[in-house]
Amino acid sequence: MHQADAKAREPLHAAQREVQRKLGGCMIHIQQYEIQLKALVARQEIAGPPAHFNRILARNIATTSTRTLGQLIGDLTNGYLQSSRPDSHEAATTAVGDEPWFSLRFHMEMSSEAYEAICQQLSGLVTLRNGLVHHFIERFNLMSEAGCTEAQAYLDDCYKTIDAHFVALKAWAATADEVRTEVAARITAPGFWKDDA
Repeated sequence: MHQADAKAREPLHAAQREVQRKLGGCMIHIQQYEIQLKALVARQEIAGPPAHFNRILARNIATTSTRTLGQLIGDLTNGYLQSSRPDSHEAATTAVGDEPWFSLRFHMEMSSEAYEAICQQLSGLVTLRNGLVHHFIERFNLMSEAGCTEAQAYLDDCYKTIDAHFVALKAWAATADEVRTEVAARITAPGFWKDDA
């Protein structure tokens, strides 16, 4: 009788394991997204004496390493991503003193409609992540095969959403890297700092 019960429960256990596998896949992918986002946010602006840039960048990286996904997306939408509104161009804060000071800020500008749409999508990503972490088992009856099947379909959709955000973020980061490389080549080129006037 005990063997028969175990055999009868095997389809449910297999369905539960598949839910766990898919949930794990979503969580790993969202963490990959967060790692890429932290790298982009930490490098979106650097300002200070050039001799201290390595220390400033290390501080930026340390600061972003402890931020939540919601905070990082706030940093992204208030920094790297910008609407093309007339008030979107703020002057960088400058230091006054005897030491040379340099500021470099990277951002991607878009129409205000595109900006608002991306902000809503990113807010949805935070909600999705929080739902997976905090409320997933409340949402689905994982003690039934039907509940597990429903949960698996939901996780498939979640993974697609996370992946679409990840692909977009990688493209933004690649563009930022290309611009940084181009800027570095230009400011280190002979004659860049000479006054031709």
